[in-house]
Amino acid sequence: MRKTIISRTVIAFALLLVSNIPAIAADIYDKAEVQNFIDGIMASNMDENNNASAVIKVMKDGDVIFSKGYGYIDQENKKPVSVDTSLFRPGSISKLFTWVSVMQLEEQGKIDLDRDVNEYITRFKIEDTYPGEPITMRHLMTHTPGFEDGFLGYLFIDSPERFLPLEKSLENTQPKRINPPGKISSYSNWSTALAGLIVQNISKLSFNDYVKQNIFDPLGMSHSSFDEPLPQSLLDNMATAYDYGAGKYISHQYEYISNFGPAGSLAASADDISKFAQMLINGGELNGVRILSSDSLSKMINGGFTFDERLRGIGLGFFKWRWGPDEMNLFGHGGNTDYFASHLAMSQSDDFMIFLSVSGKGGRTTANLLIEAFYDRYFPRDNSPVMPPIDFEERAEQYTGTFQSWRSNFSTIEAFNRFSRNIAITAMDDNTLLINNKRYVEIDQHLFREVDDFGTVAFIENENGEIDTLVYDGVPFGPYRKVGFMETQDYATLINSVIGFIYLLVILRLIYRWKNYRAAIGSEKSVWNASLMVVASDILTSAFIQLAFNAINAAPFAVTPIYMPIALSFAMLTVPLTGYYLYRFVKFWPDAEQFDRIRYSALALVLLWGLHYFYSYNMLGYNYH
Repeated sequence: MRKTIISRTVIAFALLLVSNIPAIAADIYDKAEVQNFIDGIMASNMDENNNASAVIKVMKDGDVIFSKGYGYIDQENKKPVSVDTSLFRPGSISKLFTWVSVMQLEEQGKIDLDRDVNEYITRFKIEDTYPGEPITMRHLMTHTPGFEDGFLGYLFIDSPERFLPLEKSLENTQPKRINPPGKISSYSNWSTALAGLIVQNISKLSFNDYVKQNIFDPLGMSHSSFDEPLPQSLLDNMATAYDYGAGKYISHQYEYISNFGPAGSLAASADDISKFAQMLINGGELNGVRILSSDSLSKMINGGFTFDERLRGIGLGFFKWRWGPDEMNLFGHGGNTDYFASHLAMSQSDDFMIFLSVSGKGGRTTANLLIEAFYDRYFPRDNSPVMPPIDFEERAEQYTGTFQSWRSNFSTIEAFNRFSRNIAITAMDDNTLLINNKRYVEIDQHLFREVDDFGTVAFIENENGEIDTLVYDGVPFGPYRKVGFMETQDYATLINSVIGFIYLLVILRLIYRWKNYRAAIGSEKSVWNASLMVVASDILTSAFIQLAFNAINAAPFAVTPIYMPIALSFAMLTVPLTGYYLYRFVKFWPDAEQFDRIRYSALALVLLWGLHYFYSYNMLGYNYH
């Protein structure tokens, strides 16, 4: 035991030696240095990640530190990016315009942030899943209404012919409530679109017109629009979305988000976004034009929700970024479409703003590399070394296991997406936790920091004092819940492997005993046929599900492929076929030999296991939008 403690102490001191030493910030006012630094990152990453275009603007103390476009918004005609006029798709940064619109109406006494939102909508009502616990605008703004997530076939659409009025779109896709409001913050596009509908209902203007008249026009944002398709006057300046293949860029159609427009349909130039950002930095005013009171803006930045006061939470719509020193209080929003990755951050105390947007399927990679490198260089955090507690082993077990994102679906076929959002947590011999392939050190009760960086996570206890939630600093809207084995990818792999093996044996036995099969009569032939029918139905289910998922991966938001209803039809057919098989098995039992009883019993158990799996992931029905 003494040897073990000494060994772990040596490891702990080794960690101290390799931990980051607090960095000295580079000079953000040195414009030439900033340009060389950003140019270097973009030059080394845009080609590698097939980014056709990008735009970046940095401001400090009201002065433009850096402003530049990269690549071409039109590859065929080599039309370069313009910071002033080229439009990019900032994705969910659009939501900030929705939240500012809400607060404008709140200032006028037309919206009460704590009133049941059902009072503001007419065509439909949010289901009363938790009686006495209505959803409020405050819940929508903090992503705490308790909705499950969803997107398949309706979040993005592939043609203006599929445009629906906002109210109809939301009615058609209302998600299930899976938590009482105010308990879990889980990112929700539907919630933001609902807030936009409320703005529309109260103002008697379309949401797009409201934003234009009350935000764009007063701020001079002449190259911005929520309209889809874009007005012709802006279309020529829109950065084209490109795929990349066979050594060339291939243009992709405009990404339509109109049916959830307030959540993400904005197209805007970097110059326009910087005007909006400077207004927020100034406390709601730009160039003598005030569109929001400083008190309202203070509520948006400083109010909100957090799981743990030691972590950065979410404001009334604003993300509180984890980068920069604590006193910098960076806030803003990120945004991703399928073809654009964007980031907006502001600091009132430092009078600072950065906006960037990168196009292409690899845009997120380039954007993330630039974001991390930029903040590490110009606004580094103090990463003072920390030593793992030598007694951590006594507490480690409560944190281990599999955690799954709350931003998941539970009632439709999209439940399968939960497998892609799992985090495995393991206790290491050096008294650290391995979380998502990064090692973390305990620094306070239920609070951990990366060994070699400042990333921080907190574990949350439930009412029974058990750890059931994991939250990342700066990402309160993306918590993870602890799950049992039957909700993990390992369980899915196990059941599919066992079922696949048994089905293979059934097929091989048919081939090997073909003559016996042809010669079989009576109850033996009937149970054999029943087993083949149900196995065939299951195999066809799996085949068409795989085809459906392949099509979904190619266009994850806009397409519900035809393979999906076919797959689900076979899945549902498996239910009566399993019943028929069990009936025939029971009839055959008195005449069956011992070995036949064993193998047919094994198949029966596997079939029932498979049906339970189908039921768990909502495959017994046409459960999709």
